[in-house]
Amino acid sequence: MSPQIIRRRVLLGGAASALTFTPSRAAQADTTFENFGFAATGAPTARTMPDRLADVINVKDWGAKGDGANDDTAAIQNAINYCISTANGTKQPGGKVFFPAGRYIIPAGSYLYVGSSNPNARVILQGSGQQFGCSIFGNYNGFLISQGTQPYDNLQCFEGIDVINGNTTPGSGAIKVTGTAVGIRNAQLQGMTQIRKLRAVQFRIL
Repeated sequence: MSPQIIRRRVLLGGAASALTFTPSRAAQADTTFENFGFAATGAPTARTMPDRLADVINVKDWGAKGDGANDDTAAIQNAINYCISTANGTKQPGGKVFFPAGRYIIPAGSYLYVGSSNPNARVILQGSGQQFGCSIFGNYNGFLISQGTQPYDNLQCFEGIDVINGNTTPGSGAIKVTGTAVGIRNAQLQGMTQIRKLRAVQFRIL
């Protein structure tokens, strides 16, 4: 065996011995994902990733599929209800509910409501783009989106989502608006009535 090979084995053996017998420092517990705060570039305040994600309520986080096959009614409604709520005092009422690209199915006889007993909870429903990039399909004898049976209409802005109500009963339609300072833009609406803005104040189509 050559002297060079012997020398390499000695060095490697010494290194292995050092790793074996040198005591390591006490291990520190890893910071969990939920508790790891970091500041955005140029910003002074550190926030956790869950806090950042909660700024926008994504319907897919609530179980919506948007695959054109599954019933998305409950998932979307739960996301809207959470947006309107205060979550037991942990958040301000209102905010933005986001719909990623997809075809969201509301089965016949079902509808979505954006309403509550709180007149100050303002909700923005925003999709990833009109012309069937993001769409809500349903068949309801009435309006597919409204305040429902709630006392106040909490819809503030509806944007980037197509709404198609396939029901042909006279008086049915896509969206019914009864609130104040409501805007609808970049949305293709289909139904016997596209929009009913009875009692709406400062309503705008942008």
